[in-house]
Amino acid sequence: MEIKFNIKKTSKNSLEDLLDIRKKNVKSEYWEELESQEESEVETKPKKTIRICFEEYQKIKAEPFSELGPYMNTIFFQFNYSPIINKLFPSLKKEKYERIESLNHSWRHYNCEVNACIHKTRSDTFSKKILQVYVSFINKYLSHVFGISKISEALNILNKKLKFKIYDFANETEEKTIYLYEENELKGNGCTFIFLKELRRLYDCLVYSQQCFKMSILYMFFYGVEKLSENIFYEYVTKNEVVSTLLYQIKLIFEKNSEDNDVINFINNFTIEITKDLKKDEYDKKIDNIYHHPEFNERCYQIFAQEYEAIDKYNLDIIPKKINYVYKEVKDLEKDYKLNGDEPEIQEDEKVKEIKDLDELVKYIQGDEKKKKKKKKKKENPINKLEQFNIINKKVEDDQMSIVSHDTIFSNFKKDIRSDNIEDENLIKIKPNLSENFIENLK
Repeated sequence: MEIKFNIKKTSKNSLEDLLDIRKKNVKSEYWEELESQEESEVETKPKKTIRICFEEYQKIKAEPFSELGPYMNTIFFQFNYSPIINKLFPSLKKEKYERIESLNHSWRHYNCEVNACIHKTRSDTFSKKILQVYVSFINKYLSHVFGISKISEALNILNKKLKFKIYDFANETEEKTIYLYEENELKGNGCTFIFLKELRRLYDCLVYSQQCFKMSILYMFFYGVEKLSENIFYEYVTKNEVVSTLLYQIKLIFEKNSEDNDVINFINNFTIEITKDLKKDEYDKKIDNIYHHPEFNERCYQIFAQEYEAIDKYNLDIIPKKINYVYKEVKDLEKDYKLNGDEPEIQEDEKVKEIKDLDELVKYIQGDEKKKKKKKKKKENPINKLEQFNIINKKVEDDQMSIVSHDTIFSNFKKDIRSDNIEDENLIKIKPNLSENFIENLK
């Protein structure tokens, strides 16, 4: 394989993730299942006492379809350490184990009490609502991922060059044109590693949450469907046209330019390998059954009035749709949170090293007007500082202080540009091509 770029491996261009849930000390099982054993065979363990909030439980009984969303989102929040989750649910926080156990058992107790002899109308309504909450969470999450500046820039490029579609990653006859800036992606300056880490965080969040849901809501309403979260992730993330297109572009770049298989294996796992253990037939059959095979809806209206109201209120007759990407101006959402966890922010002098364009250099020299509005302590311009000093100290004698004029300072600045300010023996900085005319016209 021809290596086009000599890329040094760093934390910035790797899939190592400080926010990986597998590196956190989390508990995925929030209650102990009591095994049915004969007392004569084994000494019974003391039963674990789990306290259920009475007021919360009564609220679930009164409005189960309204309370289902907050419950599931609380669990999703518990198992996701990306800063994106804080943006989606600013009012939520990581809960204590006892709180999660209480929530799980409240819903488990509710289903055992109210839905013990469940009718298809009620079962289908709950199943639709559960699916809707899953998809709503995924769509909101992806929407925020698409809004991250580097990812949005990449999607804007692809949106102008081709049509988003589902790619067959195992088919070698797919188009091979690369539209993204390859070196940026390989060095970690593009969208690749931010995008892949967020996909993994989303996947892990759904799978870990499933451990809580399996005995509280999934057992009752999706019994017989294995790996529901994985199926939903495949349907609404992997088979999302925007996600698929960006993954395919990334795969082409790393197949062509890199001997490191981490990225390729990652993409293959989410596109090719994921389908091998899904048992999609069970999932597809369940979805078809709850949406297209109602049971005596007209006759059951009086008994299941709450369910019919929920169908109208939440549009549960419609299978949830995937989110689309709409071209928009790129906003620097990266400033809202640290995308790479605890990695230190880039220092001011590091930015200078990356400047390649003359216009960027001028903007850097002039400074960002928006930043000047923020009430933060910054090094004041020596010229302004000097002027303020002169106003306050108008009567300072010349022999006590030498007043440096504006022209003198700016003249020295021009000399610095011409000489040592843009030189670097180690070639860390990129020397800008500044004409003599440009320097002389600086005012």
